[in-house]
Amino acid sequence: MLVYSKELGHEIISQNFQIIYVPININWLNIYRDNNTIDEAYSKYRNSNEFYFVGIYNEILTNQQVNINNKFIGIYNWLFQRINEQKYSFGILEYNLMASPLAIYDIFQIKNIIDVSSSILFPQYLQLFDIDITQFKVPELLTAKPGDWKNNAKIWQMNNKRYKLNIRNHLNKNVEYLNLILNSSNYYQNYIIKPKSFYILFKQIKYHFINQHQFGIFKTFPSHEKIIYIGGICVEEENKLINNKIKINKNEPQCVVLVSFGTVNLSGKLESKDIKIMFNKFKEYPNCLFKVRINLNILPLYDNQNIELFNTNEEIPQQEILSKQNTKLFISHCGQNILFPLQIFLKEYSID
Repeated sequence: MLVYSKELGHEIISQNFQIIYVPININWLNIYRDNNTIDEAYSKYRNSNEFYFVGIYNEILTNQQVNINNKFIGIYNWLFQRINEQKYSFGILEYNLMASPLAIYDIFQIKNIIDVSSSILFPQYLQLFDIDITQFKVPELLTAKPGDWKNNAKIWQMNNKRYKLNIRNHLNKNVEYLNLILNSSNYYQNYIIKPKSFYILFKQIKYHFINQHQFGIFKTFPSHEKIIYIGGICVEEENKLINNKIKINKNEPQCVVLVSFGTVNLSGKLESKDIKIMFNKFKEYPNCLFKVRINLNILPLYDNQNIELFNTNEEIPQQEILSKQNTKLFISHCGQNILFPLQIFLKEYSID
């Protein structure tokens, strides 16, 4: 398992995988330094098209030295040797976060490719399955509002402004993403070994395993034999969420929001300033208690009275919290993107 990250990043411990760290070449960060700290430069690079399309491909093609079994060896040489000894059966990537593994699998002729996504399948990807999303009742992310799942919602009334806005947003996002991947070959102009177009490489993915439950998507979202929903399986093993809800004590608030960011770190998409914005938004809903699991090392100064904090390295009674009647919302790994839907949700259900 190749892990592409900054040096001295979060350690991954596994009994099933041989973990090989491929460090980000610090030269990538030069264009992002300016007045930024090294962590901010890492964060900007992490969110760049260079990281998404080239990233780890560059480190492998330039044969960067990596530590394998306490010995330093060129990563390209090591992979080439391993493939000559035994062909890899399949390759796994998280396409939403990093497409460059597709280029690696292409040059090493690994045919069976699986996308495992911690997020949703973005609607703009559907055009690569030859599906026209505008023919389905699915709100684009910028258009979506609570209640859009109802058949008589205004967004599905053809003469309504939101109907036209939704179609326009879908088309704009489709064109934007299609142009992005069709022009991705520009990032490979200086490489001797060039992969196929990412438009072609995407179509070669065998399956997309999506971290959503099949009952948690829009009923009108188009299906495809390559799209498989795997979310929510472990949550329901004990039937805590589908049996009767647990009643709450009188001393507990009537509105609880569980917020969990997992392994948040400074080189990711969430930084201290972002958390400050989020906490300020929580202040607008003093009648709600926000139970937040987050890396305490990057907390800003705050004076909220409606926040209960848990560190990312400690367990929280997540299923118990979710099964209580007063838990109104669960937010997971979404950064600042949660702020707008959070505001709409709390107002929709008169929680203020």
